[in-house]
Amino acid sequence: MTAPMDSARIARMQSYEDAVCWRTGKLAEPCANCDASTEVWCDDHAIDLHLIAGYKLALNRLARTGES
Repeated sequence: MTAPMDSARIARMQSYEDAVCWRTGKLAEPCANCDASTEVWCDDHAIDLHLIAGYKLALNRLARTGES
């Protein structure tokens, strides 16, 4: 069952969505430390990927149950 949306929950979800967009934008920028030909990411971009995955999981959890 989906929990009703309140303004605080919507604000938290928007924060996660903004973070996903910002980190995804960082991944799209050229980076001298990444190897684009083999899709090997530098440490900073690897962390971005990890955080994006976590933010998306948190968003899904909030959408279903209201928990973050």
